[in-house]
Amino acid sequence: MHDIVGLNMPPISSPVEIKGSKTGYDLNLSGIFIPKKPNNFSITALGVKNLNVGVLKLQGDLARTWVSSQFPADQSGTALAETDLISPGGSYHVKIFGDSLQNDSQVDLQMKAEKMLIVNGPFDLLINTTGFPEGNYSLSAKAINGSFSLDELHLGGPDS
Repeated sequence: MHDIVGLNMPPISSPVEIKGSKTGYDLNLSGIFIPKKPNNFSITALGVKNLNVGVLKLQGDLARTWVSSQFPADQSGTALAETDLISPGGSYHVKIFGDSLQNDSQVDLQMKAEKMLIVNGPFDLLINTTGFPEGNYSLSAKAINGSFSLDELHLGGPDS
């Protein structure tokens, strides 16, 4: 079982102000726009009978309702939970649990968040993995239309 409190979605900690629009989310960062889609968040469990996920959006003193679902595994023992309803700038409490295939005490768990950023010019982007379980993380980027280049890239931990 994982009990994750304070999962920030998307996991961006750059100082931004988010304003919703019909086509996406306008970030108060010069030259950056986040379209509404893709807005994918998925959890994959390997070697399980099922995967149970409960999500609660944290909004200060507002009373919110837990949303939970069970996802049965396929014949290979892989269960997939996915949604596109995670709102940007949201902080969540997520509970993940289920039954392993062999009564194991550990299973492989993968979490994936996918957002598109449309960038026009130089920008600073800080990724915040606070709330995510310990593990290996990757960040991928690609140009959909046109060219893509990184003149300077710095990677570091929470202190950088």
